[in-house]
Amino acid sequence: QQKGRLVHALLKQIEKQRNGEVIEASLVKKVVDSLVSLGLDETDTNRQNLDVYRQEFEKPFLEATEAYYIAESDAEQRHLGPHVADSLHYEHALIEGSGMSGGAEQS
Repeated sequence: QQKGRLVHALLKQIEKQRNGEVIEASLVKKVVDSLVSLGLDETDTNRQNLDVYRQEFEKPFLEATEAYYIAESDAEQRHLGPHVADSLHYEHALIEGSGMSGGAEQS
């Protein structure tokens, strides 16, 4: 299916950009604009119907975005997890040692 391949290529370009690669953003914008244009009402070109854009691009784009950021979050958590736990344990020990635990200051 041609539309599927086009959207897949478009999503790959967006992923490359998210990963810091330089892409032709103007080309990506033109393709997205074309998908929006496919939904123009033939009887009134000023009226848009975004069904084509939503079904063919927006839905897969949002799914790809969710998957990308879940993977990024998981990778970050794996990387920082032990450091965060150590830091929290250290901070807890400092609070306990300073007598500030319990939420109220003692006089």
